[in-house]
Amino acid sequence: MIQIAAIIGFVFACFTGGYVADAITARMIRRQGRVVPEQRLVSIIPGCFIAPVGCIIVAIACSRQLSWVAIAFGFGMGKQCPPRSSIHYLSRTNHGIYTVSFGSVYAPNIAITYVVESRPKQASEAIVAINVFKNLVSFLFVYEAVTWVAARGWLEVYMIIFMLVTLSMVLAVPFYFFGSRLRAMSAGLERFL
Repeated sequence: MIQIAAIIGFVFACFTGGYVADAITARMIRRQGRVVPEQRLVSIIPGCFIAPVGCIIVAIACSRQLSWVAIAFGFGMGKQCPPRSSIHYLSRTNHGIYTVSFGSVYAPNIAITYVVESRPKQASEAIVAINVFKNLVSFLFVYEAVTWVAARGWLEVYMIIFMLVTLSMVLAVPFYFFGSRLRAMSAGLERFL
């Protein structure tokens, strides 16, 4: 049942990270009358609320041993989580469970569109780098999830993940305000790339 929540979160993230993000960007373009890549970053606002709140829900639901429905709801919103029902199996076998949900799909979609629009010549390398980083973080979490949760508890682990997710979303703010200046300053470096 937990995996169904992840699939729902994945489908919702694909829709909002695509169509809804494009609609938000189109509205920004109409309002400002010009096209700049930083307009894509406004689309990250829904993810700034949904993914971190999902981490908090998972942390509280798992630490207080609430119903699986609460865990599934947070799981679909946030990141990855070994379900409570399989924690004993996971601790014996040292395997983790990785599934895709809203938080692990939505923000990278927005980041990829921003990078493609702001650095079209380096787009393919940037897409690979974003996906490698995303998958590396997911692998490292899953690889250490069981021992980390066993040592520190659900609440502490998911509050750390909450802070990392929130920090990654907030990093879009400086790029929104200073992205065009950063591109102008780095224009001379493009000949080396």
